[in-house]
Amino acid sequence: MDLCHPGVHAGREAARATVRAHRPTRRRQAPTGPADQGPDLHRRPPPPTPRGAAVPGHWEGDLVIGKNGKTAVATLVERTSRFLVLVPLTGRDALTVGRGVIAATSGLPAHMRASLTWDCGAEMAGHATVTKGSMPVYLAHPHSPWERGSNENLNRIVREYFPKGTDITSDPKYLAMVACDINDRPP
Repeated sequence: MDLCHPGVHAGREAARATVRAHRPTRRRQAPTGPADQGPDLHRRPPPPTPRGAAVPGHWEGDLVIGKNGKTAVATLVERTSRFLVLVPLTGRDALTVGRGVIAATSGLPAHMRASLTWDCGAEMAGHATVTKGSMPVYLAHPHSPWERGSNENLNRIVREYFPKGTDITSDPKYLAMVACDINDRPP
């Protein structure tokens, strides 16, 4: 049993077709940003061990942004041990983030600085500086959080200490205490 006359729907479909016909077409723009200029994640050399074996020294990184985008902390997570390092930052620009990452990782042994995977944000536009100063940087693909799963998970835990809408301190002692508290959690 029909509840509506077929002509009513036919009129709507005709109206939709004319609206779509007059819509301007968009050109696809070439993506810009550090991912175009940096080493892609798929260019990372495979580890020299059998597949499935845990290889320490590969890190994932990201920023946790504070209130109004004015404060931030960089999170570095070692992929096999899930060890977290919180890097205090005074700004979100590429120079500040690069210097902070180099300062936090340059004291590590060479075998613990195999690679760093970062999202393709503007804060890692100076990836060449980090590669020279500490370890090779590889940029994950845009909108692909599964390529940095350990970091995304620990960022969620860091948000328990720094909820959205609050300022994030750049006090190294406090950030070290928060990282120590998170690292001491059972798996």
